[in-house]
Amino acid sequence: DAIPRIKAFLTDTEVIYEANMALGFCYANSDDFENATKFYSQALEKAKDEEERSVVASHYSSSLYRNSKKEDAIKVLVDALSTATEDSNKVKLYESLADIYEKENDHENRAFVLDKAVELKPNDASLIFKVGYSYAESDYDELSLLHYKNAQDINPNDESVQNIPVKKAVNAAPTPSTPTT
Repeated sequence: DAIPRIKAFLTDTEVIYEANMALGFCYANSDDFENATKFYSQALEKAKDEEERSVVASHYSSSLYRNSKKEDAIKVLVDALSTATEDSNKVKLYESLADIYEKENDHENRAFVLDKAVELKPNDASLIFKVGYSYAESDYDELSLLHYKNAQDINPNDESVQNIPVKKAVNAAPTPSTPTT
């Protein structure tokens, strides 16, 4: 009932982006990723600004991925990143790309793209923690520990850095010795 009512708005140029987004969302939530990608693709074409393009690119790539089109999903995000100028939009796109790598258990690439996001948002303890976790999963223990420690230093009250194994790892880490003279 809702879908035909929303489709009626596809002829209204004032709200065509929003109608396509709503339809993409409806179909994605119904696990109909073929139709979801169709409407997200149209929303991407109708996006009025960079923020709208970033939002729809994230949803579009997610539906492509869930429709077994991983390469297309990555391409949508990389294309959006190549034109993004606002740091907040780039961070959102990097996080969407990291989500794909996480689903693929590709922790090295996840760490790499999240590190790119941290360059743009260096005081986000939660984001830094995610990078540390990805490095830990990739057996880059020193990089992992560095990120966990940085996340803890930035926001010691953040729930993610209160993780017991992380606290133990950070507290057990050797500290650089002070040279004696």
